[in-house]
Amino acid sequence: MKKIVLGLIVFMISFMFVSCNDTSTTTTDDTSSNTETTMKEINNLRDSYYQYSKNSTQNIKILHLDITEDFYITNLDGDILSNDDIIVKNDYYEIKSDYLLGLGVDDIDFYLYFGNYRTLISITLNDKDEPYMISSAIAYTDGTKDLMFQFEIFDGIVSQISNASLTSSDYELNDNLLTIKKEYLDDMFDITDEISINYALDADSLVIGLINIYRELS
Repeated sequence: MKKIVLGLIVFMISFMFVSCNDTSTTTTDDTSSNTETTMKEINNLRDSYYQYSKNSTQNIKILHLDITEDFYITNLDGDILSNDDIIVKNDYYEIKSDYLLGLGVDDIDFYLYFGNYRTLISITLNDKDEPYMISSAIAYTDGTKDLMFQFEIFDGIVSQISNASLTSSDYELNDNLLTIKKEYLDDMFDITDEISINYALDADSLVIGLINIYRELS
């Protein structure tokens, strides 16, 4: 009987010791949960591709992004780069020509963060001295906004923008920028998920190209 009572006392003391020294994980879990909910969620957008001639001087215009004040740039390793060295923020984010030409490399990649979004900017340099399209010739859109493309025409002109359905009222051409109006895109997406547009750039030689626009499905 004494052994049983002694054992019970030892058990109760041990239980009280563990209870007093037990560290609840509730606070830790709550803190972790709160941290996760307060972290900014970054949404990855489709990658942005450009080509750029070493004979060009205009900045590359990133035409399909919303402009926010809280933007920043990182390299592919996540190291933050200087905004002032790379980007000019006007009506669009513009990548400085001096920055591109000063790196001494032909392939340039970095991430642009703005708001809750991130896009990979990928630029390939070349030695072209005839007109070309700076923007990617492949674009995706839901048709609710105007779609824009940037040319480098040097001393030439954009002599043709056409397809079987496009009229002169469906687009605008201002200097190096082509705007395909959202009304045209919306109407076309009622009957097709892909739109092809021909362009011709005329200088010392004639450069003919094709723009492919795909409906962005949610």
